[in-house]
Amino acid sequence: RRVAEKQVQRMQGTADPRPEAILDAVPKLAVPRAQVAMAHMASKERYVLSRIDGQRSIAQIAQVSPIGRDELVRIVEAFVSRGTVTLQ
Repeated sequence: RRVAEKQVQRMQGTADPRPEAILDAVPKLAVPRAQVAMAHMASKERYVLSRIDGQRSIAQIAQVSPIGRDELVRIVEAFVSRGTVTLQ
């Protein structure tokens, strides 16, 4: 979570972003999709990764997702901390 928050801070140039600021961030895969496909993940994590296209924000993904917004943010933050995803 902290890694994701730091990326959001760098994007916005602020030291203390609003908690919902991460919703405006656009997640992008940081590793090849083939490498991601080989990783062991829960079905929710696979679903979230399938929606990450480097164009839609987390808020936009949350609008079409059956996964709750808070859980979706936690999943994306976990991907960021593992280096699987970056935030733009």
